[in-house]
Amino acid sequence: MMGSLFPLLLPLSLLFLGHLVNPWQCPDEPRSSSLDHNVQYDLPNYVAPKHIQDLISKDGQEPLVFMAITNHLQVLHGSDLRILQSVTTGPTNSSECSRCSQCSMGSARPDQPEDTESQVLVLDPEEDILYSCGCSLRGLCFLHQLIGAKISDSKCLFDEQENFHLLCRDCVSSPLGTLLTVVTRGYTAYFYLASSVVSRMAESYSPVSVSVRRLLSTEDGFADGFHSLMVFPQFSDSYPIRYLHTFRTEDFVYFLTVQLEELGGTAYHSRVVRLSAMEEEMRR
Repeated sequence: MMGSLFPLLLPLSLLFLGHLVNPWQCPDEPRSSSLDHNVQYDLPNYVAPKHIQDLISKDGQEPLVFMAITNHLQVLHGSDLRILQSVTTGPTNSSECSRCSQCSMGSARPDQPEDTESQVLVLDPEEDILYSCGCSLRGLCFLHQLIGAKISDSKCLFDEQENFHLLCRDCVSSPLGTLLTVVTRGYTAYFYLASSVVSRMAESYSPVSVSVRRLLSTEDGFADGFHSLMVFPQFSDSYPIRYLHTFRTEDFVYFLTVQLEELGGTAYHSRVVRLSAMEEEMRR
């Protein structure tokens, strides 16, 4: 039987080796055959005057694009990228920034004028509300009420009576990077925040790494006694954590990070922080 199989196996082996040496390939199609040079393509475009720092879109009968650049928050039409509105967000001492001057900060207000660089731009998952947070004014946030295709009103999420230079409850955004996921339960909005922090920020901020803050119904800040996590102060410079992305599933909020594998090491790896979206306390 071995003698009868060998002649059959030998041609099959040669056929298999032939396919390895000369594999079949799809024929190349000239690109010019699929391109009509007589068609004039007129695509909508927008050229930002400065670097785009944040971008978010809103679907609907009239799709919108919200874009944050230095000292401006712009509203664009989603179809043709026309500028529908431009809101001034800085510099903080500019007479053109009415939203800056409306924030009564008392002793917490910085002495020097600042440019506003966007750190957070997020839509409320239930209401026609846009939240923005910058690096200026100690990282406070604004609530922008949307009516149609415009920002009709803006509120400063800051309570002068509850915030001070060294203890600033409503200072939530870090100039080194902040991520936010908004979770609504009932009629209440919760801010799930993650921020990169270092020791020098303690001089003008009240930094925490991860926190869950409840927005007050008066829309002028956040409730006291929120839950938070923080890198030990003695390790905040030697163990940096960079937050890259956040998202929510039905029951949880996630933050993707890059951090050192071990204290004093040089190798980095990625980790995922998971918080319950169903409870305000960090019990799990």
